[in-house]
Amino acid sequence: MFRVVIHPEAVRELNAIRVFHRRTILSVVRKVLAVEPTLERRSRVKRMRGEFYPPYRLRVGDFRVYYDVDERRREVLVLHVWDKGRRLTPHTVRPIRRRKP
Repeated sequence: MFRVVIHPEAVRELNAIRVFHRRTILSVVRKVLAVEPTLERRSRVKRMRGEFYPPYRLRVGDFRVYYDVDERRREVLVLHVWDKGRRLTPHTVRPIRRRKP
């Protein structure tokens, strides 16, 4: 099992989402990311390309959860929760520092 940590930036983004959708997103995050966060599934989990992207994306309805996985610490860090219309570009993603081990 992986420990799921939600970055303060992602918490702010979650708080801006309606409660019904927020509960659904958090439920799927707990079920999928805590068990096998790096297993790519047909349309749900995708490994992202490009150096400025968070490594993984989880699709939950009309929302996308962008996250990083630390295999050594068995930890998943949720970085962003956006609606599907928002695009990842170097201008929309602010650098988020990982904690030192």
